[in-house]
Amino acid sequence: MTFFKRKVVIVTGSSNGIGRSTAELLARAGAKVTNDLCLKDGAGQQDILQLIGDITDESFLEQLVKKTVEKFGQLDVLVNNTGASIYDLSDKKGLSWVEKIRR
Repeated sequence: MTFFKRKVVIVTGSSNGIGRSTAELLARAGAKVTNDLCLKDGAGQQDILQLIGDITDESFLEQLVKKTVEKFGQLDVLVNNTGASIYDLSDKKGLSWVEKIRR
């Protein structure tokens, strides 16, 4: 998987399961990885950025991208591995639908 060598990747939902495996695989393939739980398998400290936060918080999402670009100088790939079960979002825009879930 030399395609990911020196690529900068954000992986959300990387605390376990598919997200964790994805982050580990990308790190072993030589990617610089930003994730929401520190996964250092296969990568040096200079190639990992750990940011822990709530991805339903728009300001955290902005910081996720900003700090990734500040550390690595670019962003090549976003793996949005976080999910939720939601219905009837036909008229919702942005993150305003999150309030519906939190209630």
